[in-house]
Order: sequence, then C-alpha cells, then structure tokens
Amino acid sequence: QAAATNEIPAKMREKLLAELPRVAGAENIVDLRVFFSCANSSSLDYTIVADLAGAAPPNAPPIAGAIQRILVDACNANGWSIPFPQMTVHQA
Repeated sequence: QAAATNEIPAKMREKLLAELPRVAGAENIVDLRVFFSCANSSSLDYTIVADLAGAAPPNAPPIAGAIQRILVDACNANGWSIPFPQMTVHQA
C-alpha cells in the first residue's frame, strides 16, 4: 500500500514501455501514463492512458488485451497480489 501512488505506477509504466511496442509499434506510441485512481473495498485501482498514433487504432482490441496481459505480468513479477472479493463467515 505504501508503494501504491508512486512506485507501482512507475513500474507499470516501465513494463508497458518495454513491451507494448511489440504489439502497437514503437512509432505509434505517443505517450503512456499510469496513475493511481482510487482505493476500493478490496482493490487499489489504476488508470492507464495510452496515446497512440493514427496507425495503431485499427489494432485497438489486441493492444487493449496486451496492456492487460503486460500489467498482470508486472504484478506477478513484482509480487503484487490481485485481490478478489471474499466473504468470511464466523460461527459463534
């Protein structure tokens, strides 16, 4: 949680910059921004903004999927867990 607002977005962006050009083409990536957007009850949410040049939009679905894959890989590589909603039942 201490790394949520600075360190994690920076590492996510670094991973995207390293791997997204293979899918979108380096010449098509104008800007990539990753920022912490909110804390939910069981997650810390991030917003990713990929500004892509004109040749990239026809590949939007594969690019969106690649962004998801790259970020899940970043979570795994850094030991960041992805929480899932859960319910705990206590018996008296």
